[in-house]
This record gives sequence, structure tokens and C-alpha cells, in this order.
Amino acid sequence: MKKLNFCLIAIVAIATLSINGCKKEPKTPLENSTPVEKVFLPVKMSTDTDNEILKFKYLDNTGMIKEIEGTYTLNGNTENNRIVISYNATNQPVKLEGFSNGELEKRTVYTLNTAGDVIRGDHTWMYNGQMIDDGNTELSYNASRQLTSVKYITITGNTYEEKFEYNVAGNIAKYIFVNQTFNLEYDFNNGAFKGVKNFHLIYIDEGGLEFFLTQNNLIKLVNPADASNNESYTYEYNTDKYPVKINASYGSSTRPSEIITFEYSVK
Repeated sequence: MKKLNFCLIAIVAIATLSINGCKKEPKTPLENSTPVEKVFLPVKMSTDTDNEILKFKYLDNTGMIKEIEGTYTLNGNTENNRIVISYNATNQPVKLEGFSNGELEKRTVYTLNTAGDVIRGDHTWMYNGQMIDDGNTELSYNASRQLTSVKYITITGNTYEEKFEYNVAGNIAKYIFVNQTFNLEYDFNNGAFKGVKNFHLIYIDEGGLEFFLTQNNLIKLVNPADASNNESYTYEYNTDKYPVKINASYGSSTRPSEIITFEYSVK
């Protein structure tokens, strides 16, 4: 999405007659310019652990995520996945569909409130060639329209909930999942997905808290009760302070460290 460079041009020409009938010279036009703010949208994200490559597409001139294409290696086989978000005529999200190797695998249909925020997602999955109900998700927001709660309700009626608390910069400072609490710390540079809209819908279906719901870059995630859940991140940045390379370390011995790289388009 391009932020227009507005120029306010004020031209003042005051002509008055003096006592001797002379005319004043017109004043020099004044021009004030607002600098163009570049918006970076990730178009490619790669990891070194499973040769995963994600490619991102957006609605024209909106910054709204509309598609993710992913390839990765699983047990020596290459898998191809695709996520598509559909929008209505007023650019409001109406559904998300997930495909695995070309076959429809899941679908989420959204319900919106009057402000246009998604407040419910009804999920279905493929099972033995048929789409079956798989419960729903309820979303809550604060007065700043930040996501504060995601409640998952399974088809059997079981419920579990995620909660989010934010700092003044708009980053998640505390994340609560069931009975676990995580504290998060950030740097002051631009988050990779800072300019992307509706990425929380991807998070609900796919996860990825460390990238999708932050304005800046997560450097530390700490679970005071279990260090094996801790995570830390270091970054390399481009000249505009967006991350181009991330070194991710995880507390769990079963989850190897990984290197994540980003490529962007600039609007």
C-alpha cells in the first residue's frame, strides 16, 4: 500500500493600493512536503531446517494478504501447500481455504462485526473425501482493534483459549495459552509483517506468533515456568531497518535452531 506524498501548496498574493497607488509584489509561494513512507511487504520467506519456502501475495494497493504458497520437505518428500483468503467487494475477508498438493484440505468461513473485524471463523476439514465440521473460533478485540482473545471450540464442545496483552508500541507483551504464560521482548526496528493486514487470520489457522502479530521484532520469548519453551532471536537488517535474516534459537532440544530469510517488495 502506498502512502501518498501530500504536498500542501499555499500561494498567497496580496494586492493592496498604497496611498501613492503602488502595488505590492506577490509573496513567494510556500510549499510543504510530507516525506514518502516506504512500506515493505514480504514476498518470500525461507528457512534452512526443512527447505521451506513461503511466497506471499497481496490485494493490489491494500497490503491485505490474499495468498501464501509454500513448499517444504517432509520425510524426503516435497510438499506443496497454498492458503487463499477471499475478500468481498469492499475488501473484507469472507473465507480462508487451504490446499495440500492441489487438493482442498480445509475451509474457514468468517463472520464480521460492524467495524469489519473477524469475530468468528467456522472451520471444516476434508475427511475421507468429505468436508466435515471441525468446530469454530471466536475472536475478541480491544478498543484499539487489537486481537485480545482467540477461543477455539472443537466439534465435541471442548474449549481452549489464547489471550494477548499489548505494550504501548503495539506488540504483544504477554501471551497466555491455557495454563501457560509467556513474556515477550522486542527490539525497536520494523517487524517483517508490520505493513501486512489481516495476517492474524493466518495465525489462527497456521500459528506463527513471533512474526504475524508484532510491530517490531521479537528478541526473546520466556516461559517462567518452563525454560524448554523459551525462544530467542537475533537479526540482520536492511537499510530501512526491516529484517532480512533471522537466527532463531529454541529452548527445546527437539527443535533445532534455524535461519530465516526475507525478501520484500517496496510500495
